[in-house]
Amino acid sequence: EGLGTVAVGVRVADCVPILVADEASGSIAAIHAGWRGVTRGVIAAALDRLRGRDHRPGEGEGERLVAAIGPCIGACCFEVGRDVGEEIARAAAEARVIGSERGEKVYVDLRAAVRAQLVAGGVSDGRIDDVPGCTKHEAARFHSFRRDGAHSGRMLAAIATRPRRA
Repeated sequence: EGLGTVAVGVRVADCVPILVADEASGSIAAIHAGWRGVTRGVIAAALDRLRGRDHRPGEGEGERLVAAIGPCIGACCFEVGRDVGEEIARAAAEARVIGSERGEKVYVDLRAAVRAQLVAGGVSDGRIDDVPGCTKHEAARFHSFRRDGAHSGRMLAAIATRPRRA
């Protein structure tokens, strides 16, 4: 007889939804990562919490964790000030996240920044799935706050534990 499942989710409109599971412990996390969360360490904090307080990094750990990056605003549409772009790049261990530049504005690949932080946090790159698409310019598929403002809907990304046996 199963002991049930637990599910967690996150609602987004342009920010990055990230789902992570530790296959060894069965722990799961849903992370909401906008540019501020990326620069303030929300991904590392969530991974630390997922692993528990007594976590000691070990060999093969990256093979325990699996992650999914959901739909978000793409590098084609995520325009920010140069200062914000550089802050995101620093937070992503200088990964190539800044694309085209227009004066003091730059286009940033938030998805690449998130991937870099997941890898830095111990998730093997090959165990990160990515849902492609840009929330801002794909109106038929996604909600976008940057496109629709306060009238925008939200998308839900969710993850659930596997049923455990008694």
